[in-house]
Amino acid sequence: MSIQRKQALVAAIRVELERELSAIERAARDAWEGATHEENRPEHNKDMRSTEASYVAIGQSARARELADDLARLGAMKLVDWRAGTPIGVGALVAIEGTDERGNPQSLEVFIVNAGGGASVGEGPARVRVVSPKAPLGEALVGASEGEEVTVGPRRYEIVQVS
Repeated sequence: MSIQRKQALVAAIRVELERELSAIERAARDAWEGATHEENRPEHNKDMRSTEASYVAIGQSARARELADDLARLGAMKLVDWRAGTPIGVGALVAIEGTDERGNPQSLEVFIVNAGGGASVGEGPARVRVVSPKAPLGEALVGASEGEEVTVGPRRYEIVQVS
């Protein structure tokens, strides 16, 4: 069941990344067209319109490459079930409980993946936070095991379940 759930989560992450990639590619094309449009030609040596527009296009093109790389990493990811006592790593689905900065109880389910970090996938209370192993929460979880506590800034979490 865990592998099937992870496959569904990966599919949802893929949809989000593809949607974002499509939007960024359109924006990059528009920015390149704007940068090379005749109305953006410099009128004098201090006119920076076309240069500024090309910087935007370069940034959007770089983001599109990053998203394409994320999709490739996601496609290459091996999905496995975690055995009890196995340290958390990429591909782990982790249930954690703790408190927020105000002391309110907080339960989260996080999927540690090398792509799509920061997204939330799923429906309603079954939403899963996608976390990169380089993010503060991901760094704290990677290498830990079920039953341990981790600290991220002012928050403390107990690792309740790893699958």
